[in-house]
Parts: sequence; structure tokens; C-alpha cells
Amino acid sequence: RHVVFAHYMTCFTLDVDFCKEEIRIAQAHGLDGFAMDFGAWIEGGKPTGYVSNMDNMFEAAKQLNTGFKLLLTPEYSVQPVDTNVEHMVNRYVDHPNAMRHNGVFCLSSYGMGGDAYSSPLTKLKAEGKKIFFIPLSGVGRHEMSDSVESGLRLCQEPHVDGIWRFACDDSPCGLINVNANLRRAATRANKLYMAGISCHYNSANVRDMQGLRGYGAIWEGIIRDNADWTEIVTWNDYNEDTNLMHYKWK
Repeated sequence: RHVVFAHYMTCFTLDVDFCKEEIRIAQAHGLDGFAMDFGAWIEGGKPTGYVSNMDNMFEAAKQLNTGFKLLLTPEYSVQPVDTNVEHMVNRYVDHPNAMRHNGVFCLSSYGMGGDAYSSPLTKLKAEGKKIFFIPLSGVGRHEMSDSVESGLRLCQEPHVDGIWRFACDDSPCGLINVNANLRRAATRANKLYMAGISCHYNSANVRDMQGLRGYGAIWEGIIRDNADWTEIVTWNDYNEDTNLMHYKWK
């Protein structure tokens, strides 16, 4: 089954009732889950606000009991990697709304590949906790864009079970080609591929997806590539105008 997530920024204050409403709207529009992005976890030995926000989203999904899935997606700023990854996995590994692939708990990441996560994943697996790891695809030094070769390199890193693309900073044509390249790499390596798509991007580089023309073309490419999963960038990143959620548009 082709699973569709929306990338979700957890830097805002989220109470359980608000999270329930977010999930209801997402499911009404066909989404299967949120890929939960967070920039910190445990700092100074204490949980940050990201932890309570994540707890509330998991609790909301559990109370609704509608099968909505949540995929942990820590950023590169979540340091140190070892203790933080172990803490977050142990916190949610048995939760009914944690995303699983063939019954195995899924973990993603933004900004770091398998090498950075090797130590905590090795330890967790030795403790009997199976992890299906899907890190962000990134280009190598001096490379202009993701290629089949860069995708294959990531697929060969430790513990990598799949790869994905945070797709926003490119033209519709460029995003279609990147998804196709990485899908080909994942297929060759017998890994899962989570395609990326964005409706707009307004940060360091303004990207116009040409309305539904460009957005629809990227979707058509994802469908032709037969991507396993898709992640929409984003549900609620108001700062970069990638959000699908309609609050700011009244």
C-alpha cells in the first residue's frame, strides 16, 4: 500500500485537542500520518517542549483510534545522537500509532544518514528492538543534485532500510527527476523509497510550483515511479510557506 505522510513541524505548542483536530482534517483529506519533525529532544538532562508536543500528538492519535500513524523525524540538531535516539525510540516503540513497516518500528531523520545513527541503532537492535530506518537523502560534496549514484551510496550506509527526499528547493521538473533517480537507486538496492513533494517553498530561494500544474506534475511522476511512500512538504511550516494546512489562509 502506498502510504502518504505530511511533514509536521512540532516547534509549536500542541495540546491534545488541537492535535486531534489536525489528525481529523488530515485523514479527511486522505493522509495516512504525520512525519514528526523536531529540532531538539533531551537537553541538560531534561525533556524539551518537543517531547511534550510529541506526547500530545501520540495521545491524540491513540484517543481517536482511527489508525493514524506517526513517524519520528529528528533533525541534525538533535544532539548527542546516541542518548536522544535511544530515549525517543524507547518512549514510542510500543505505541499503537507509531509507524511500522511489516510490523517493524520506523524511524526517519532529517540531515543525517546511517553513519551518524549507527551506534544507537546497533545498541537498540542488540536489545531486541527492531528498527526500520529511513534517513534523508543528501547529495555528496560538489554534486548539484541527487543522482542514482548518490542514492546508492546512502542505501549502502549502516542500518539504512529506505531513503527519502525532502522535496521543496527545486523546480517541478527538478523534483520529478530527483524522485525518479532516487526511486531507481532504492529499487536497485532493494530498499524502500519515500518520494517528496511540495506545493510551494519560500525561504532562501523562492520556488514557484506553478500552482496545481506543477504540483500535479510532481504527483504524476511519483505515481509513474511507483514510489512506496510519499511525504508532503509540509503540513504546517508557515515560515517557509510550504504549508498545506489552511489556518493562515483564513
